[in-house]
Amino acid sequence: MTRDARQMGQTAMASGRTEPAADAFRPEEAVGAVFFLVLVALSVAHDAPLFEPIRRSRLTYFTAIFLTLFLVSLAVWHLWIRLHRHRPNASMGGMDRFRTMAVLRDWMPAVLCLGIYESLKHLHLNEVVLWLGITPKDHWMIAVDEHLFGGHASVGLQAVISPAMTWYMKQVYYIGYYVYPVIVGLFLYIARPRFAFRELVIAFLSTAFIGYLFYILIPVAGPRFSEVAHLYTVPLTAHGTLEVMQMDTLRYQYDCFPSLHTAVPLTVLFIAFRHSKLLGGLLTPFVLSTVLSTLYLRMHYVADVMAGVALVPVSVAIGVHGDAWWAKFNKVLSKARVARSTELRKSTMIHASVATVAVIWLFFLVR
Repeated sequence: MTRDARQMGQTAMASGRTEPAADAFRPEEAVGAVFFLVLVALSVAHDAPLFEPIRRSRLTYFTAIFLTLFLVSLAVWHLWIRLHRHRPNASMGGMDRFRTMAVLRDWMPAVLCLGIYESLKHLHLNEVVLWLGITPKDHWMIAVDEHLFGGHASVGLQAVISPAMTWYMKQVYYIGYYVYPVIVGLFLYIARPRFAFRELVIAFLSTAFIGYLFYILIPVAGPRFSEVAHLYTVPLTAHGTLEVMQMDTLRYQYDCFPSLHTAVPLTVLFIAFRHSKLLGGLLTPFVLSTVLSTLYLRMHYVADVMAGVALVPVSVAIGVHGDAWWAKFNKVLSKARVARSTELRKSTMIHASVATVAVIWLFFLVR
């Protein structure tokens, strides 16, 4: 066992956290593998490509850019280390624990899972809903809003519409939503114990995939595309490029319940607060603005937002305890410990499969 591995193990034990062993199959890798097989089946059934080009995969696009920049920065850091080690009394501190392949494995499954999520959503979700015979449920959300408020929050917010407010709401809705996980992820990865980053990854992906499941079971188009639309008498300012991409190019028809623009930022905020009250405090006004923007921009009903809020504690719990639950699950499946050589062969096959999926994904992404 290397010094880095011992240190990671000691940190995990000291924190009371269980992390996957270096050669173990991680929960996000398992999720990616399952969804990849589902995607293959749907692609064959639809005669559709496995993955969409990167320009159409929003979450994947931004995450892939971030990963690329991070790996380039890591390569520069390692070069600096090699030069610096020749100096007397040089000390690398905690940053010396980063290795390019380890970083790639930490981040790539998240990118892969997001790519699968986006491709399922854009290529197949409409057809899946049709196959299941599920009809849109906007009338449910309208009934909830009318029961709670005697009307609709997005209609009531017309009283505060202004060009400046609309501009700000669009920034936090279309940009902030993607930036919050990047900021918190980078901070946790560099400045906090490794289990903190693991919490974020698992919580974030749990939010995304649980939300996707509800998109199928309870398809909702949103107030802009329902009978509520005729109640809007105050127009929002002209559409921007990001909004055109969101609404016309990339959007699945029924992706409102629950509001992931509520659930994802709040989940990220809770994980941030767990490990840095300062970072959480700095993000709070922007995250709350993002939640408000879902109503101001007429994207969601209040029922969607409430469902998004309800999803947060579930996702945070999965993020905090996910690795420990996964370890217990693997232990139950194993029942009896196999020989180390067999474990290594199994691990090699698993990681080769993950690498194969990543290569196929990249091929379709950049084609």
